[in-house]
Amino acid sequence: MAVRLFDYQREMRDAVLESFSSHNAVMCQMPTGTGKTHVLASVVSEYAKGKTVWIIAHRRELIAQIEATWSSFYKSRRNAPDVRVMSIQWLSRNWATASESPPAMIVIDEAHHALADTYRELFNRYPSAKKLGMTATPYRLSGKGFADLFDVLLQSKSIPEFVMMKRLSLFDYYAVPKDSKVRRRIALLKKRGADGDYQVKELDLSLNTPQNIEYLYNSLMRYAPGRKGIVYAINIDHAHAIAAYYGSRGLRCCAIDCTTPAKEREENIEAFRRGDIDVMVNVDIFSEGFDCPDVEFIQLARPTLSLAVYLQQVGRGLRKAKGKKYCVILDNVGLHHTFGSPISKWRWDRIFRGEADKPTAADSDKRELLKTFGYPGKLVDEPMEMIICHEEMFTAMRHSEVLKFYPSTNLAGVILKGREVAKKRVREVIASKPEAVALRLANQTACLVLASGREIAIPADCKDFEFVTENVLKIIGARKSYYIDLVTNLEFNHCPSVEKFGPLEFIDDGEKLWRRLIDSRVEYDKSQIEKSCWNGFYFKTYGICPIANKTFIPNVTVGNGHKCCYSYVVLFQSDAHEYYLVDELGDGSIILVDFNLGYYLVRPDLTHKYLFTSSSYSSSKQKLEEWMKKLKRS
Repeated sequence: MAVRLFDYQREMRDAVLESFSSHNAVMCQMPTGTGKTHVLASVVSEYAKGKTVWIIAHRRELIAQIEATWSSFYKSRRNAPDVRVMSIQWLSRNWATASESPPAMIVIDEAHHALADTYRELFNRYPSAKKLGMTATPYRLSGKGFADLFDVLLQSKSIPEFVMMKRLSLFDYYAVPKDSKVRRRIALLKKRGADGDYQVKELDLSLNTPQNIEYLYNSLMRYAPGRKGIVYAINIDHAHAIAAYYGSRGLRCCAIDCTTPAKEREENIEAFRRGDIDVMVNVDIFSEGFDCPDVEFIQLARPTLSLAVYLQQVGRGLRKAKGKKYCVILDNVGLHHTFGSPISKWRWDRIFRGEADKPTAADSDKRELLKTFGYPGKLVDEPMEMIICHEEMFTAMRHSEVLKFYPSTNLAGVILKGREVAKKRVREVIASKPEAVALRLANQTACLVLASGREIAIPADCKDFEFVTENVLKIIGARKSYYIDLVTNLEFNHCPSVEKFGPLEFIDDGEKLWRRLIDSRVEYDKSQIEKSCWNGFYFKTYGICPIANKTFIPNVTVGNGHKCCYSYVVLFQSDAHEYYLVDELGDGSIILVDFNLGYYLVRPDLTHKYLFTSSSYSSSKQKLEEWMKKLKRS
């Protein structure tokens, strides 16, 4: 049977083959679920024609998967290599038997285990054989790198890129809150096992309790009801306790561990694939090599300090399957707070060289946890927080030119003109232009974000937008369209024009003029405005002067109620206030009064001088006359 590799698989295969021309041992990193086994087999088929190849794994599931792939797609090819798939455990007991046909090439599946003494002995026994290590997570809990065994690391695309390519599944990620009761229990754990991870016995005493198992069940029913999936337990007792409780609540459930007979294990896995089992609770069985793409939820019930364990477990839910829109990940032990999101971009090159810091829970975080009991209610009712929403994740990835996804907060950074101007929970990008982007947010509202960082609320049914001019924007909705002047923030049903009187700008909506200043709401009747008559800075307007009864303005007729029948209104270019013209002087200066009853002298160069503040109509008349005499003398 012929198999056609995806582009990224062919690229990785070709990179490995090219690296073999200058390197003896190559490590290849590809995320879980992206087809490492086919890349492995294709490299073997192309490089070792007619030669002996050993493929080494450490679990029976891995061996079975590799053997099935090789037999179905590669074994019958012309001049195919003689491939032997074996476990590292069997090989370590049978060096003499295996060495009767020494390998020209050795492949290590799940090569992050390759620092074990048996793997090192394997490399030392066959120094001339080409070595290929395949792994999704080139990481060891000790922090030690792999550069002493492998010459180079070849990295594939990241998980976000594979999700964007639709080669990995979208997912919702729920985690216990930062100050939850469960995280507090984990923070109290002090003992470590031989591998540096949490001690299993202490984990069991702390988390294998009826209350905690009821909490796991409640979380599953609340956030992933009706889905089938995998639960990762601490140990055999914990797995069986979870399976028993879930079963008592009506779920079709089984527990699988290293003691489960091979036939029973295979029968349960097949029943799970058929849909006859809802939940498989396991202990370290399905972290590596398990291939069931239609896993719809992953529940993390086992704390770990190992990044590799975390990513391998989560990765079981990221495989694509027909009819599977997304996976739900339930992080009931708060691994997100230690390692971050599964779609973080890991620096595998630094980890490979042993240069990266070990990801562990911060001491300061532990100290804070120990100060509080967290959620005030019962553990079994403790809510979880949505860390990642599959819709928002996909939107950010699909629009990577304008959005940068932050998995730790579920926010998307808005990128315009090369810089981040805002962070939002984005459900949909409605439309984008170099100067702005219209977004539909997680709360179902919509907004427009400008390159300046300014945000404008727009209707939720917005379909598009366009810039009519640099500062006039058309918002196109499903039911109607309207225009926004970005200077005044005013909205119009029809496209407005810009009118200029001297240096002053106004928005003309056909009936009224609006002063074009930031957030200005002052309107002027077009029929009552004349051309500017002093230095381009005031207009003759007809109307009511609201301060005419409090302050004296010469040549203004005051009728009943001390209302002015007309007045000169003076406007300045960058001043949002209005002033009333009091008098004009022979040198071209003018005297003004503002709404706070303050009198000012304004010279032709627009410099201002405060004169006085009116306390009454009569006092302002007297003071104005005194100032007029002084100004005429000067």
